[in-house]
Amino acid sequence: MTDMEMKDMNLEELEEVSGGWSRDQLTPEERKRLEELEWDYSLYYRKIPQSPDYYAAKLATVYAELKQFKSEMQAKYGA
Repeated sequence: MTDMEMKDMNLEELEEVSGGWSRDQLTPEERKRLEELEWDYSLYYRKIPQSPDYYAAKLATVYAELKQFKSEMQAKYGA
């Protein structure tokens, strides 16, 4: 996925790729971590116009962490 494709991906689309599990299954710690990652993703996404290079790099890092978290939850709670 290119930086531009990742930048254009919104949180609703990220939810669709999670599949097989729901937030209701998460422990309080897992739910908190997911909320933190989603908040960071949203924050950096909104700041990209201010400093594209810096915030695109931050967004890429948070996206990778969010994707990893969702993979772990899929393995733990997925179908």
